[in-house]
Amino acid sequence: MSYLRCKLYADSGREKLCTRHSIRLDQLIELVSERIRHYVQSCYKLKELELPPPPDTRRDALEQEQKSLTTQLERRSQALKNLYLDRVSGILSEGQFVELNQDFLAEKSRLERRLAQIDIELGERAEPLEQAALMERARELLKLETIPRELVVALIEKIEIGEKDRETGKQEIRITWKF
Repeated sequence: MSYLRCKLYADSGREKLCTRHSIRLDQLIELVSERIRHYVQSCYKLKELELPPPPDTRRDALEQEQKSLTTQLERRSQALKNLYLDRVSGILSEGQFVELNQDFLAEKSRLERRLAQIDIELGERAEPLEQAALMERARELLKLETIPRELVVALIEKIEIGEKDRETGKQEIRITWKF
């Protein structure tokens, strides 16, 4: 067990400007943790707190472009079929058919390449965190089972430990908060 003792008593040498009072470190840590939890829980009611999912506008834009390109690709495929039927029916000459066929095939190839790029980029983009998982993580963090030292330093100005009452065994602990 570790104890904290009065700094004034320890530093005063023979003058003894204070009494020799101390407190167990584990008890002090637990008391400070309880008070910090109390303040955090009074400020943040997780049942009332609903976090909106973060918008992923780039992902939305890619999905919209993917839909548009898929529709265009289907139209080009249908146009190629109609082009072939027009050639067989004699509506188009050999030269017209070859020229239009090359144009449609080039456009179809370009659309397929862009669709492949979009698929790769969408695959690389992480799915946004689900709302339930995000809320669960927030609840875990706000439970504050172990209080990070940085949080204690940020919230507490000083802690004063009084002398232990010999009759009741109680000891006054005053926390001066930075807020």
